[in-house]
Amino acid sequence: MKSSITITALLVSLLGTSSAFAQTDVSSVRSLACTINEGYTMADVVETARSFEWSEETSPGFVAFRSKVALSRPVNRSFDADFIADFVYPSYADMVEKYGTFLRTRAERNGRWRTLDGVATCSDNVVMRS
Repeated sequence: MKSSITITALLVSLLGTSSAFAQTDVSSVRSLACTINEGYTMADVVETARSFEWSEETSPGFVAFRSKVALSRPVNRSFDADFIADFVYPSYADMVEKYGTFLRTRAERNGRWRTLDGVATCSDNVVMRS
């Protein structure tokens, strides 16, 4: 009887501790499938992306490029991707706000916006996940 109370108290304390350290923030990721344009390499894509200056109103928290090795299935049958561009935001609301600002700014410039400057072409299909 005494050992079952001790075990129960131990389990309750362990479960309480693990839930206290559970991840509470859920980030949102906007992903694009991209191909490297003729005459360029992945190093050119990375160099172009690193030189891009984000404004505070549009910047994601983190940007990553994943190579084709990480693709488990074709993203789009008509679009053969070389890499995936992931734009990570701290929350869905932050992603909507910042990407909305990006689109408004782009519209004000008649659709012109500096992106990967011709070194890569990205599909119009977007995957969003958290």
